[in-house]
Amino acid sequence: MTNPYPIPTAPLKTRAFSIRLEITPVPQARARVARSSGNVYYTGEQVAARDALSYLIYNAMTEQGLEPWKAGIPLVLTVAFGVPHSNKSLWGRPKPTASDIDNYLKMLLDAMQGELFQNDGQVYKILAEKRYAEHPGYIDITVEEG
Repeated sequence: MTNPYPIPTAPLKTRAFSIRLEITPVPQARARVARSSGNVYYTGEQVAARDALSYLIYNAMTEQGLEPWKAGIPLVLTVAFGVPHSNKSLWGRPKPTASDIDNYLKMLLDAMQGELFQNDGQVYKILAEKRYAEHPGYIDITVEEG
């Protein structure tokens, strides 16, 4: 019996894209609910961080002459945190402490929506890590070749 859902043999056609955002990573906090109205909102810090990330991504896409992806995309994300120079032994090592990695992913995916891709439902693969960096925090975003 033949497979009714054949796997495509041609490689996906995607564009490679990579950027380093020189910004201190901020995790997504849980949404707040106003007691009086029941409206859901995020803190000013959360909104400012997301808007700053979106702005940096938009600028990088514009500089490279790219439009948001319309097809599925695989992402590689690195969230790096600075450590004091007195503790050089941590540079490049995984960072098991701080907020959960999924909270950083939520913030990044929200910031990328509309800039790097149209909807975060297009992301079919994510490879993400938190680690210590030699200098103050940064975020690396790479769209892999399909």
